[in-house]
Amino acid sequence: MSAYETIRAATRALEAGQIKLCLSLLDAVLAERNSSHEVAAHFMKGLAFEYGGDDVEADLSKAVRHYRHVVHLVGDEDSAPLLYLASALLRMGGASNEASALKAIRAAGEIKRSPEVDLAFAYYHESVDKKYDAAIRSYLRAALRGRFSGFFGASRVMRLQGHMIRAALTDAMRVIVGPFIFMLIGRRARSSFRS
Repeated sequence: MSAYETIRAATRALEAGQIKLCLSLLDAVLAERNSSHEVAAHFMKGLAFEYGGDDVEADLSKAVRHYRHVVHLVGDEDSAPLLYLASALLRMGGASNEASALKAIRAAGEIKRSPEVDLAFAYYHESVDKKYDAAIRSYLRAALRGRFSGFFGASRVMRLQGHMIRAALTDAMRVIVGPFIFMLIGRRARSSFRS
């Protein structure tokens, strides 16, 4: 089986929750030392260890190690690996991991200021440093760029602050413009920072 076919089989195993099979297939790909598939293999191992399943316990430290390897291999070509790294670091908790997560989010923003980066900043401000106004701004920026998670997050933080009318208006706006957003950008409208 070629490395490409093995990656496809590992993807199917990961989607089916067959983590042991997925990891063994990815180990075989990495043993070939084929640099064209190394990024995909490490990224998928990161996902497998982050979420676990199939008698494989989630191991965030292993997930972070694989995501860091992907970031190293990809460099400044793509912001997505940095966001996955930040998400895993935030799930691990602790001041040093949170600081590293913020650094990763900032680096992702320097590569491409996508709505997902806005959602990452919003989540960080909401859950880590409790800067609720900054969280709302970031959530709304993502919402204005077509991400439903931005509407939901902004509304949630507004309620935390006791701004019930603003939250209700945000929810009403989501209901009104939601179908148009979905027609314009489709599935991307449902993407979020932490899946």
